[in-house]
Amino acid sequence: MSPAQALARCYAHIKRELLFGEFGPGRRLEATRIADQLGVSITPVRDVLNRLVGEDLVIAKSGDGFHVPWLTQDELHDLYLWNGFVSDLAVRAPSQRSAPSPPSSDSYAARAASFFAGLSVGSRPIEWAMRRNNEWLSRARAVEPDVMDGIDEELNELLAMLEQNDQRNLIAVLRRYHRRRERAADLVIRAMRRRYREEDPAPL
Repeated sequence: MSPAQALARCYAHIKRELLFGEFGPGRRLEATRIADQLGVSITPVRDVLNRLVGEDLVIAKSGDGFHVPWLTQDELHDLYLWNGFVSDLAVRAPSQRSAPSPPSSDSYAARAASFFAGLSVGSRPIEWAMRRNNEWLSRARAVEPDVMDGIDEELNELLAMLEQNDQRNLIAVLRRYHRRRERAADLVIRAMRRRYREEDPAPL
């Protein structure tokens, strides 16, 4: 495996585990252990972890290595607020929106990420912002079904409006969608802490 291939493989694996897999909030990420699991040297793993520090998905603690950060209630509230603002821009942008690509799984979190990615297609700055939002919100969305009712129906309504290009109603429902989550930020944070503290805390 070439150095470039090893780097790409490490990046894809670690990013996937951060967003949807075993590397949940609060975890310490041991580069040596990850390298052993992937069958690569420690160099590409460290390079990837440093890159992910730059993407704000990992934090580096002096003398204590790399960790997956926890969101605070205020940070999650602001992320929901920011995602609503970017969504509003996406709907109003003159660019052509597209139907969402098939989600990576049938989970609510994957379907929501696919919807917002499709909403932002056509404007590269909006796509970039939405991609980061999807990453930052992935773990929160994973627990939203634990604290909010009717979210699958809510998402289906948004998907139908996007498909019909019903801009006025889409804006109104998106605002309601995000306001609901801003109000529930404390419940979502508590659900995240319950879920990820109950998992095996061993470093990865």
